[in-house]
Amino acid sequence: MRLSPSKIEKLMDFNCGGRFGASQSMVELQTEGVAALCNILASRHVAYLADEVGLGKTMQALGVAAQVCINVQMRES
Repeated sequence: MRLSPSKIEKLMDFNCGGRFGASQSMVELQTEGVAALCNILASRHVAYLADEVGLGKTMQALGVAAQVCINVQMRES
């Protein structure tokens, strides 16, 4: 199943309730990044995340890890 940014957006809040001052464009980029990484991992079993400093790689990595955990839980139930 291919993940879309809108599906990721329903599952995860990259805005963190506004506590860290992320702009809407940053939140959208992180959401798109997580969807893309999850789709790459599903098809190739490996994905690289690299970009400029300060663009939210840590949040994206945590988002991918959370999605992997969700997928494992769904498979086990």
